[in-house]
Amino acid sequence: TLLRVEVIDIIAKHCGVGEAVAAWTKKAMEGNVPFETSLEARLKLISPSISQINELLASHSFVDELTPHVEKLISLLHKRNVQIFLISGGFRVTIEPLAMFLKINHENIFANKLFHDKDGSFIGFDALEPTSHQFGKPEVIKNLRKKFNFKSIVMIGDGVTDLETKPFVDLFIGYGGVVSRKRVQKSADWFIDDFKILIEKITEHS
Repeated sequence: TLLRVEVIDIIAKHCGVGEAVAAWTKKAMEGNVPFETSLEARLKLISPSISQINELLASHSFVDELTPHVEKLISLLHKRNVQIFLISGGFRVTIEPLAMFLKINHENIFANKLFHDKDGSFIGFDALEPTSHQFGKPEVIKNLRKKFNFKSIVMIGDGVTDLETKPFVDLFIGYGGVVSRKRVQKSADWFIDDFKILIEKITEHS
């Protein structure tokens, strides 16, 4: 939702296994396989070392891949003192620079952690991270509501793992501006294909 690309597919392409991993990503985003199965399978294919990740971060600007108008939306929400959380099946190492650019607190990131050994070789991921498994995003939402006693929570997402949060939020907004998934479109409380729509609605009620 935050980016116009799937980061794991970019990492896979950088590591020379782009096509095989993209096929798994599509299955995961459409809900055709359990997320943890897909994540494990893709990471086994990629096995990204620390040096490969650092090379990618140095050569590829993910800030340039931000979804159209999302930066303006987040800025507007900040001005209204709305707390913003990034809940992703992606990786903390690639999300942290984006969060810094968007002025989102480091502790408001919920994403997957990669593990490497002393020589920088990939050895796995943190399976205890909620976002590493199916129904992990609802778990994060429930914990946030309990911790902060929020009066309302709005979730915006474009994948089936995002849709899993719908019973636990006050409004689920499906996003189809990059990829429109029928299951998300059908089940969302509100479905949009451009963040300008949200910006306009928020501005109307300012």
